[in-house]
Amino acid sequence: MYRFAIVPCVRRYRPHPTVRGTITVGVASSDEEARFAVADNGAGMPADQLEVVFERFRQPSRDRRGLGLGLYISKSIVEAHGGRILVKSALGTGSTFYFTIPNSAASPSVAA
Repeated sequence: MYRFAIVPCVRRYRPHPTVRGTITVGVASSDEEARFAVADNGAGMPADQLEVVFERFRQPSRDRRGLGLGLYISKSIVEAHGGRILVKSALGTGSTFYFTIPNSAASPSVAA
């Protein structure tokens, strides 16, 4: 499940023209939820694209690789498990995608 949420965030990466690219994946857990972050130092996205980046068939960049479904599918999977997904980004500084999954959804119960 996590792979289907993380991979589109990583594939969304667009290199910054003058900076060596990096992608960082992090995870933290609390009693309530697991929190994931996928950050890059790429080209970033303009503010007006942040509202629509999770919509079906949306591709905020001019580089039209794929169908524009990856982040839409990620959002659907995360929300189906009771989680949230969001992105913070600015042109020239990269993007960070965050998503959470409640621990009750992250660890299946074992029937006794």
